[in-house]
Amino acid sequence: MKLFAATLAICSVAAAAEAQQRTPTRVAPPDMQAVTPPLATYTDEVLFGDVWKRTELAPRDRSLVTVAALIAGGHIQQMTGHFNRALDGKSVEWMEQVSGEQYRRPPR
Repeated sequence: MKLFAATLAICSVAAAAEAQQRTPTRVAPPDMQAVTPPLATYTDEVLFGDVWKRTELAPRDRSLVTVAALIAGGHIQQMTGHFNRALDGKSVEWMEQVSGEQYRRPPR
């Protein structure tokens, strides 16, 4: 009976962990999810799912290019989310190094 209870407990924990891994991450803003659910689903599954996980660019490089494009285009509303994603998991030293790069290069 104890073996059965232990097996049942392990299976329930494993099932919960698997279900949690399958839960989609919502990246699209809540306003987009409320107004246009298909666009929000496309944003979450295709843009931040399939496209973001492609191997041609490292995630760090992809974030750098995205943030640079947002700055150049003046897309202020989208910057916050992408800045947070670009800085996610980066050390303070890394951020200091990146922010100091602009001062190390000679002006054009």
